[in-house]
Amino acid sequence: MDDQNQEFAYEYCEENTDTMLIDLVKNFPYLYDKSQTDFKNTHKKDCAWMKISSILKLTGNLLYK
Repeated sequence: MDDQNQEFAYEYCEENTDTMLIDLVKNFPYLYDKSQTDFKNTHKKDCAWMKISSILKLTGNLLYK
């Protein structure tokens, strides 16, 4: 599945944010499944989290220690 061209249609509703987050993360198995070839691809993971946060209308900073 090519998530670069994938479209997500969600309407923001505060009560459903947790459910939406779970549903969205399921679209990017390399975020949680160690058997995925892109599991260690931090750039791809960062892009996925940015897409998820934009859909959920969340903002934040990437912090690296």
